[in-house]
Amino acid sequence: MNDKVVSAAAQAGLSLGVDQVIHVYGRWTLPQLADLEARIAAFPWPERKELVWDLGAMEALDTGGAWLLQRTLDALQQEGKRVVLRRFSPAQAAFMQMVARSFAGIRAAPLSLNRDDWSGSAGGFGGRRSICGTPWLFWGRA
Repeated sequence: MNDKVVSAAAQAGLSLGVDQVIHVYGRWTLPQLADLEARIAAFPWPERKELVWDLGAMEALDTGGAWLLQRTLDALQQEGKRVVLRRFSPAQAAFMQMVARSFAGIRAAPLSLNRDDWSGSAGGFGGRRSICGTPWLFWGRA
């Protein structure tokens, strides 16, 4: 893996603020997926019924990042959590809805939010290709 990809991966993720808000930052794109999935698996999820996510520091989002984010939000909701998204632009919302619809019929391996159960990672490829008829798309600055 080249240094540029490693550097970019270290600049994408999520953190828990002292206000118990989950802050999403950086580029949620294909080159960062494995690192992001590991961060999600090791994340110290708050023991609250309502989880507030602040997406204002997200710099870029492509199909892979949107899928990973949506899968995480779905897993939290399946665990009975209420998810609230803040600073989520209309363009990001439309993009996430498109990705959710495109992958709705695809059953992914279940995502465990318990770090003791985690044993996988995501991977991907760049370029304009198609998986299950869905082209890889991008939101943000290239």
